[in-house]
Amino acid sequence: MSVNIFNSPLMMNVIERVAQERHRQNTLFAEGNISFTCASRIADPNRKLRVLVEEVGEVAEAIDILELTKAGRKAAIKHLRDELTQVAAVAVAWLESMEDK
Repeated sequence: MSVNIFNSPLMMNVIERVAQERHRQNTLFAEGNISFTCASRIADPNRKLRVLVEEVGEVAEAIDILELTKAGRKAAIKHLRDELTQVAAVAVAWLESMEDK
């Protein structure tokens, strides 16, 4: 069963943010600022897992900040959204590496 996610403006916004983050990751790699992306077919799965878990840890930190923030909640929510986007982008990159050419 095929689902057309593009009927949902909210889903489109989320997918676009993840795509932009993937582009940012690829740019960082191309500029030599990071040694690999999880889209690499040759990077070890354990290494990719460490990257993903590190990003999840940043989500946990963002939740802590949000819970402790009384003023500036809007910024804390944006920070959490950004961290979740990075988690999604890392997972997408890893999935890309598993796709058949």
